[in-house]
Amino acid sequence: MNCKTPLYCVVMLAFILPILGCAATATTSAPSAPVPPTVTPASASPIAGTWTAAAETFRFEFTVDPGGQSITGAIYEFESLVCVDMFLTGRARTKAGSGWKIEGQQFKIDDTFSVPLAEGSNSSVHVVITGKLDPTGGRATGAWEVEADMLPCQKGDWKAVPGSLP
Repeated sequence: MNCKTPLYCVVMLAFILPILGCAATATTSAPSAPVPPTVTPASASPIAGTWTAAAETFRFEFTVDPGGQSITGAIYEFESLVCVDMFLTGRARTKAGSGWKIEGQQFKIDDTFSVPLAEGSNSSVHVVITGKLDPTGGRATGAWEVEADMLPCQKGDWKAVPGSLP
């Protein structure tokens, strides 16, 4: 068979194949476009977000990443916190480089930073906060301790609720 045009060949095959006992079906379809993968955002952990705790002379806020796996930063507020021969008053904001890890709903913030003093020098402040987060995201509890220039200041227990410092 000499096919000069594709249409001629299709018509000829449509007549010849039934005679030979063969069925022929001509179908055309456009190439299908690839289906993009479905991206489902990871759901936020119930402990994710900002938490606030307050004691008489020390308040702090910490932020839990969306996956609930680490604390990404903290804000500390001191109001006449007694440190041996001085009072610590002020606010400090820190960020954790790779985060303070949360494992089994428990964490430890171990942070050191400088605070300028009135006479022009600096004081090295060391804050340690240990805690446990309720897996439902309703509350957190723990203990805190502050040192200045390697001397003990104060320590105590804390309870936190979701939300930011005012």
